[in-house]
Amino acid sequence: MKFSGSNSLAQHELEVKEEIDNIMHHEEMLWQQKSRYEWLKLGDRNTKITTLCNSNREWIFEPGAFKAEVVNFFHKLYGEVPGPFGSLP
Repeated sequence: MKFSGSNSLAQHELEVKEEIDNIMHHEEMLWQQKSRYEWLKLGDRNTKITTLCNSNREWIFEPGAFKAEVVNFFHKLYGEVPGPFGSLP
């Protein structure tokens, strides 16, 4: 009799552990979904730039000037630089 009683306790313990695992899994999914909802609702604040400081350390706020400064920066960065390359073989 004692043996069958311990089996039922062991079985009950397994059922409780499975239920706890299931609850923990659902709670984890809830928090993951909630974090995604908050991210979508509030947006990623690091993806939008609203001001820019140019090479003269002047702040630019207007969209047209902003675009021109970005284009100018990359043109200077990746544009052709005249140099003493005429003597290369």
